[in-house]
Amino acid sequence: MCLPCRTRCGACCQHCCQAAEERLSHPPGHHHRRRRNGPVNVAIHAISTSLKLGDHRTATQTGEALDLAALPVGLVGRRTQVSLDLARAYAMTGKDAAAVNLLLAAERLSPQLVRYDRATRDVLTELLRREHRPSTPELRPLARRAGVI
Repeated sequence: MCLPCRTRCGACCQHCCQAAEERLSHPPGHHHRRRRNGPVNVAIHAISTSLKLGDHRTATQTGEALDLAALPVGLVGRRTQVSLDLARAYAMTGKDAAAVNLLLAAERLSPQLVRYDRATRDVLTELLRREHRPSTPELRPLARRAGVI
């Protein structure tokens, strides 16, 4: 579904993708101060949009190419939310270890978001349901700290 027009028209999606490609084509050192549509922010929105559309693989691919270090240090909430979104995408694609690692990174940045975010609690519940302890040894302690178990 195309989010701008809420249909499956494809034209809006194509337009949004072209705009995103233009923004992402700027050189890495190109600064976008006071602008909401720099390459990092476009990638963050692409991750969020992919999740909303159910395209978890695109979300993970976009996240793997994203350099969170490019975000200003003060944007802790933004960094945390990206980590939570990516953790959700990895969980949906069956990459549980990667999901747990991102949840742990998010917890280090902002424990309260991990503890009180409903979507994150759902991800933890799902990860626990199919837990493979040797590959995700930190999952249970994290779930305990988040109040899931």
